[in-house]
Amino acid sequence: SHGPAPVVVFRDEHMIVLDKPAGMPVSATRETVFGTAQRWVEVELGQPYVALHHRLDREARGLLAVGVSQAANPGLARAFSERIAERRYRALLDGVVVGDEGVWHHRLVEEGRLRWAAPPNEHSDDKEMKAGWRLLERQGARSLVEVTLETGRTHQIRLQAAATGAPVLGDSLYGTSHPAGLHLQAFALRLPHPVTGDELRFELPAPVEWTPNALRTEATEP
Repeated sequence: SHGPAPVVVFRDEHMIVLDKPAGMPVSATRETVFGTAQRWVEVELGQPYVALHHRLDREARGLLAVGVSQAANPGLARAFSERIAERRYRALLDGVVVGDEGVWHHRLVEEGRLRWAAPPNEHSDDKEMKAGWRLLERQGARSLVEVTLETGRTHQIRLQAAATGAPVLGDSLYGTSHPAGLHLQAFALRLPHPVTGDELRFELPAPVEWTPNALRTEATEP
């Protein structure tokens, strides 16, 4: 692989939590079976068994939980399918958000390979997309926000941000590209251990290059 390697945040006999770098696919795609996070765990960490129960976009970075024992599967499957696991994201938006917090509510529309976020349908929650957001920092014409998903659609944060007129910075699919790539980080993960049931919490600092003030601002908040 050519890019940076993942960082192991947590590891025991049942699961591994990685900080996945941007640009690395989680699992095999039509294009490649090599250079994936799954393959990295198999080869570099010597894990013959790897099970994935949630996704993270190839272009995004951050926390990825990987099962490495059969015993972990029921607990991980339940945590992610029933939304017991809480995932929070940081996104640097290319635009100014109105207010300090709110809820994005849309409906996913798919036609062929095109996807976009439309206004919600009051009569149906088919393909509903909901996410809570709060402003962390304004940076001129950009906004650093924290997003908590209530539904789990592919590219959801990217689609919803674009629909509000402030796409994620560097989103070449739904916004415009940026030399540093997509500014989306899965920074916090909370879930019960799939075997012991103990609550696990993981949190990553904001990428330093995203903002000169993010770390300082967060540290001084009460």
